Amino acid sequence: MSKIEYRVCTKITQRAALGKEKYGTTMERDDLTPLDWLKHAQEEAMDLAVYLEKLMQELEELQIMSDKDENNNSSSNESDSNSNSGNSTPYRDDSNTYVERS
Repeated sequence: MSKIEYRVCTKITQRAALGKEKYGTTMERDDLTPLDWLKHAQEEAMDLAVYLEKLMQELEELQIMSDKDENNNSSSNESDSNSNSGNSTPYRDDSNTYVERS
């Protein structure tokens, strides 16, 4: 097993212990129906989508700030500005569509 897989297994074990302490039961409980389990899984998946979107937004904002810094640095030196013409970087706009940035 790799170190990464080992860390994941350790986290699963820790999470199971936390769940046992918090809820007083394990995943071997029998008080939920299959539909209940699916609803729980769906809620977790929706939370994951929100977390992913948050991180993507933060990374995009960092990229925009980095691009602005690069543009400010290159605009102070005209030769750099001319050498970068024609380069474009895709980014997500407000409608979550990837577009080319010039």
